[in-house]
Amino acid sequence: MDDSLVSGNNTHGVVVDTSSAGSTVNMTIAGTQVSGNFGSGLRAQSSTRAILRVGNSMITANATGISASNGAQIRSFGDNQVVGNSAGATFSGLDLLK
Repeated sequence: MDDSLVSGNNTHGVVVDTSSAGSTVNMTIAGTQVSGNFGSGLRAQSSTRAILRVGNSMITANATGISASNGAQIRSFGDNQVVGNSAGATFSGLDLLK
């Protein structure tokens, strides 16, 4: 997803979920604002096969900014702004661009 606005959802803003047996999901977000969501702005869940990578994006004013569970990952390219969320400001790791 590139150059987008994800805002005002009653639950989560962006969700990466591998709840289907054997599924793998890799998603990249760039240049996007994720704000004002009543759940998590960014959420990855269900298994280690769910990976969300985020670059040059603003995650703000969500109930939880970043939330990953059950081995799923939300990784940063290191150039994001995560501010003003009630909780959850930590990425799972850093992927440096070469």
